[in-house]
Amino acid sequence: MKATALSTGFFNQLAQKRQFAARIAELAAAMAAQAGETVTRPLSREQLERAFQANLIETGLVMDLVLEWAGEQLAQGQASSNDVYCA
Repeated sequence: MKATALSTGFFNQLAQKRQFAARIAELAAAMAAQAGETVTRPLSREQLERAFQANLIETGLVMDLVLEWAGEQLAQGQASSNDVYCA
């Protein structure tokens, strides 16, 4: 059976996965070049994994900063408890 169409949700999910993979690959290439490694496509699993781990760490740090800022906004009355959730 030949597929003839994709749902919008399926297509959007596929596009989001590809965008994420492309950004990780760009980061991997930049990190490899910075480390003096040969940058050829396809990138190695090790290069991609290193970039993925760096992305996880950086994302966690940025989200901590965002939550800290949001807490400050809430404390200053510039955001409501509907906007910022606290545990």
